[in-house]
Amino acid sequence: MRSGTCPSPSPVQRGLVLVRAAVLQAIGTLVSAGYVDKVEGWPLNYIALQLAVSANSLERPMRSLPLGGLLEKMVQKTSLATLEIIIASGRGISQELWVRLLGYVPHTPYTDSMTPLCRCLRILAAQRQQHRQAAHDCREPVASPTPQQLLARLLVLSASPFEGEGRGVAALLLLNALRPEMYGDEAEQWWMEIPAMVQYLDGHSKFSLDQTAWEHKLLEVARGLLFIFPAPEWVAFH
Repeated sequence: MRSGTCPSPSPVQRGLVLVRAAVLQAIGTLVSAGYVDKVEGWPLNYIALQLAVSANSLERPMRSLPLGGLLEKMVQKTSLATLEIIIASGRGISQELWVRLLGYVPHTPYTDSMTPLCRCLRILAAQRQQHRQAAHDCREPVASPTPQQLLARLLVLSASPFEGEGRGVAALLLLNALRPEMYGDEAEQWWMEIPAMVQYLDGHSKFSLDQTAWEHKLLEVARGLLFIFPAPEWVAFH
């Protein structure tokens, strides 16, 4: 291999990637066709495993990955597309999937996947809102991100709103969707700022946005939303 070039995948490496993608596509097809009623168990575990493998692999320097990470990115995109199929089918309204996806939000290896993950979570949040009683009944104590951690992370993601296929807008829309279940009606005047900020971004691009003014606005909203939580409950995001 020449210095500075990406390694070529071996036939075994290429074959394994194709098998991983094929299994993911098969799960999506089975769900779409109605052969899988719930995604708990091995389907969800397999999707989660592939997302984790891709996220961790893509943290390495791209030059060290076969084809510069293109094969791993393909698996990552297939995993996310399968998740979207499951959620759009209405068979993903489960506490296990909800907690699993929320758990990805605070972790930086999943930053590149955050736009579709936020979209999936926003759809799930709307579905849970429609089935509030059922969602309440199935809640169990779980090690999920706290509302404070989610708020902090989503605002951090919004600081660079046009990166990652517009993950800033996706993060703000998810934050707004999480409000009924996680944040309630406190600090309502600050929650009203979220749709206005999304609309503001819709009128700009990364070339026309005043980054300094945008970050100032985010800090202002963050300070306002901090009052939702008593001081001892606030945990620093890291």
